[in-house]
Amino acid sequence: MTAILTQFRPLLKEIGNIKIAKVLLLQQQALDISNEISQEGFTPIIVHSDLDIHFSLEAMELIYNEKIEVLALATENEKLLPLFNRAKELGKEVILLLTTSKVSRGLQNAADSVLAISA
Repeated sequence: MTAILTQFRPLLKEIGNIKIAKVLLLQQQALDISNEISQEGFTPIIVHSDLDIHFSLEAMELIYNEKIEVLALATENEKLLPLFNRAKELGKEVILLLTTSKVSRGLQNAADSVLAISA
């Protein structure tokens, strides 16, 4: 995962300054990589279950923040499509960061732009 994170920063720097950088992890993943995530300048957030719910809560906080103009989200979860649409309705630019080719066309079409990152 940290190899992927090292690719995020240069790609996003081309778009603008990164103001908030968070990585959500399920508890069983956290012990192994939370320190590495911190070393990359991202804040690890450890959750016990329902990763998509926590992802949505974190994203909604940013969507309603008037100082945030662009959201760069890395997810494969098509259940988050309404989140993408809500962000765009509120005038946010949404960038989908792809780390796999298995991401649904719906998420890709809902994003303003898609950046592929090789794993």
